[in-house]
Amino acid sequence: MVEGFYESMVRHIKTPKEHLVDVGLALAGILGGIVVFVMADLMSLHAIGIAGALAAVFFGFRAVLFNNWEYEYIVTDGAVDIDQIIARRKRKRMLTFDCRDCEIIAPLNRGNYYADYKSLPVQNFTAYTEHEDNFFAVIVRGGVRTCILFQPTEDMVHQFKAYNSRNVFIS
Repeated sequence: MVEGFYESMVRHIKTPKEHLVDVGLALAGILGGIVVFVMADLMSLHAIGIAGALAAVFFGFRAVLFNNWEYEYIVTDGAVDIDQIIARRKRKRMLTFDCRDCEIIAPLNRGNYYADYKSLPVQNFTAYTEHEDNFFAVIVRGGVRTCILFQPTEDMVHQFKAYNSRNVFIS
């Protein structure tokens, strides 16, 4: 039995649409701050206007910060943990599975492995879907076959191969 511990971080790469959402959130915070300040100034509530404007700007930029995330893959003796780290502050366990229970683990964009599994529900834990090093794994979760997209390192893939050699494809 091969023992090992591997971990890898993958930073989510934003699409142009996600960048527009960030700009919109920042602008909403700034405009909200201006509106609160002007409304409070018209009612002669200067201190409340300044505090409200600062709060609106703060929460607008905080929303942009929380729109940044990365995934951490941890593989320990064939068990895979996928965590999402939001704004480099908050960690959330997204998924845990054992590679021995996988129906298949194979490259997403190499070979023709993924064609048979395109109709399954997908959970994407990659930087971006078109990355050449993406792999997919098919697991049964809650009685439903699910396709997991992730970016393991080469060492992780070799460990998967050692634990589940029949169902792991490298190229």
